[in-house]
Amino acid sequence: MPNLHTLNLDHNMLSYIPEGTFSGLQKLKRLDVTSNKLQKLPPDPIFQRAGVLATSGIMGPSSFALSFGGNPLRCNCELLWLRRLRREDDLETCASPQHLAGRYFWTVSEEEFLCEPPLITRHSQELRALEGQSVTLRCKARGDPDPYYPLDRP
Repeated sequence: MPNLHTLNLDHNMLSYIPEGTFSGLQKLKRLDVTSNKLQKLPPDPIFQRAGVLATSGIMGPSSFALSFGGNPLRCNCELLWLRRLRREDDLETCASPQHLAGRYFWTVSEEEFLCEPPLITRHSQELRALEGQSVTLRCKARGDPDPYYPLDRP
């Protein structure tokens, strides 16, 4: 859909948008993802090419209208890229982390968009195995964002 100008995905219960989803939509000028279950938005190149994220009906030649309110935004380092864009003020709020819950997204300073590095809190005891034997190592970690655990890795 190379000529798509407006994409309205509001109220669709979306919880995840993969990075690069909108990159092929070169003429997209308006994106509405309000009232979904999104904790973050991917840093897609489509947002970077916009000079200003517009919220009013007035669109300049380099502006891009993005509506993302009504989502449980996790205001951590993964949304810092969005906070750094120039934007007309709007009423999006942070749902987490707890110390930012309820604050307006655009009033949170860049320094407050933090992530906590992963910390292993539990791991398997020492195991001994012969070459060729299978072993399973288990661990538990915490961090912000939540650490990713690949299930099957050789």
